[in-house]
Amino acid sequence: MKPENSTPPTVTASAARPTQIVYPEDKLIRAYYNRDPTAKFVPADLGSAHTHHVRAFARRQLEVMRTRRVPEHEALKVVEAEAAAEERSAAEARARGETVARRLTSAHVTPTNYLEQIQEEEELAWQATKAAKALELGARKKRREDAVREHARLAEKNQPIAQTRDDDATKS
Repeated sequence: MKPENSTPPTVTASAARPTQIVYPEDKLIRAYYNRDPTAKFVPADLGSAHTHHVRAFARRQLEVMRTRRVPEHEALKVVEAEAAAEERSAAEARARGETVARRLTSAHVTPTNYLEQIQEEEELAWQATKAAKALELGARKKRREDAVREHARLAEKNQPIAQTRDDDATKS
C-alpha cells in the first residue's frame, strides 16, 4: 500500500462518561435481591402503571426510614410485616375467588426449586401413564372375559348338535 492511498487516522473524541443515575432506593433494592434472589425471576409488567413489587417494597422501606427516623433494619421489619399482611389478605381473597391489588408482594409465583418442579411434573406424567395403563389393562381383561363367555355360549349352543351326532354314530 502506498502512503498516499491509505486512509488517514480517525480522530476519536474522548467524551466524559455520563454520571450514573442513582436513586435513593437502589441500595435497598440490592439488599432485597440479596435476601431473596428468586425475586429476580419475577417478570415486570411493562404494560402496567404499577411499579415492580421490589421497587415498591424498597420505596416503602425508605419512606418508613424517613418518616419514623429509624434505621434500615427496623424499617425492614415494619415493611416485611406489612408485606406479610398483604400476602395473607391476598390468600384469603383468592380463597373467596376475589382479586386484590398488591403493592409489596408479587402475585407471580416462581418455583423455588426447579428440580422439585421437574420432579412434580414427572410424577404427574407417571401417574397419568399409570392410570392409562390400568384402564387399558381393565379393558383387555373385560374383552378377554367377554370372549370366554362368548366361547362358552357358542360351545353350549353347538354341544347338543355334537351330542346328537355322537348319538347317531353310536346307534349305527
